Amino acid sequence: MKTVLWMFIIFISFVIDGLAQDKKLDGKPIFIAKKCGTCHSIAAVGIIKKTTSTAKSGPPDLSMVGTRHDSTFIVKWLQKAETINGKKHLLKFAGSNEELGVLAQWLVSLKSDSLKSQRKP
Repeated sequence: MKTVLWMFIIFISFVIDGLAQDKKLDGKPIFIAKKCGTCHSIAAVGIIKKTTSTAKSGPPDLSMVGTRHDSTFIVKWLQKAETINGKKHLLKFAGSNEELGVLAQWLVSLKSDSLKSQRKP
């Protein structure tokens, strides 16, 4: 009987955790709050960078970043623990690990035409 009770408790904890995962913030509000849009655009979801750079090698639009990198790489990149073409990200991410994980997962999702549903009118 105790085994059944413990199995039920474990099952319920997974269900609750899954529901909590569904309720978590997506990465767009984190991207905006952490001012990532100062340098980066994500035109696919209606985010246009605040600065204008005439340099050809300036910060890229991230609309399709999920086609090039996975969340593990993005987390390391934003923590300045990974490089792209021998360069590290300009700023180290200043939020919590949870925010960083959510942001990275959201950025990875930026890779298809389904992004149009995320854009606000």
